[in-house]
Amino acid sequence: MLKHKLIGIGRTILSCIVVGFIALGFGFATPQQGMAAPLPTLIADAADAIPEPNPAEGAKKAEKASEKIYDGLEETKQNIGKTEPRKDAMDYARGHASKRLEILADKAEAAARGEDSLSEVDKVNIDLMLNPQGR
Repeated sequence: MLKHKLIGIGRTILSCIVVGFIALGFGFATPQQGMAAPLPTLIADAADAIPEPNPAEGAKKAEKASEKIYDGLEETKQNIGKTEPRKDAMDYARGHASKRLEILADKAEAAARGEDSLSEVDKVNIDLMLNPQGR
């Protein structure tokens, strides 16, 4: 029973690490950002500091990123995924990230058509994808 709990905790930790590396790889976060300020403060500051992103361009970038997220998965599984739980965690993390990017692409497309507006968080995420090196 304890073994199963430890495996579950290990899967959760590995999923968080993989998602973190994916976020770093796509420029959604940088190691320097950390969690120095509460998340709402970071989002509000970032939203005030950036101009309105181009939703059509952001939609294209998010859609491309949702597909590109699977590049190198098999190689990663060979190098890091020594066990089935690790491989499952990698599949889950990349699938989850891909779905989130597809949702962002759909929201950006709707905003480009004028059917909806982007939340401040979505604006920040699109700006980070369009300008990964920052402003």
